[in-house]
Amino acid sequence: MHKSVLVLSGMSGVGKSHLLEQFCNANPGALKVFTPEIVGAVLDPSQVKWESVAGVAVDDCLMWDIATLPKAIAILEWQATARGKSLILVTQEFGDLSIADVRLRSNPMGLKVSGREDNLSFSYNGSTIEFEPSVEIQDKV
Repeated sequence: MHKSVLVLSGMSGVGKSHLLEQFCNANPGALKVFTPEIVGAVLDPSQVKWESVAGVAVDDCLMWDIATLPKAIAILEWQATARGKSLILVTQEFGDLSIADVRLRSNPMGLKVSGREDNLSFSYNGSTIEFEPSVEIQDKV
């Protein structure tokens, strides 16, 4: 079963953003990654050209403008789901999304990055990236 929304969570410094960066390096153009330039930046869903990407990743969710984040995430989730694409939300804890009043319509898959002891394989379109955090995969978050 394809899950359109993935919540990638873990404490600061465990490698969530690094995992996204490695994935993007191995699969150029596969993801449109939004990273806030400054705290409180406004997330603009209109910047996504869905026809040219497999999905969108929103890094550091709580660093975005909290007043506009819920609507922007709702738009991205709707667009991703309607197109059969993926939306990846990166945050320290899944509960952070509630703090920001983000209410997902779908039941996302959760991937919790908890350390750097083990090896993680992340695959897309025949490419596999080896990464080193240990993870806990949750089907229902």
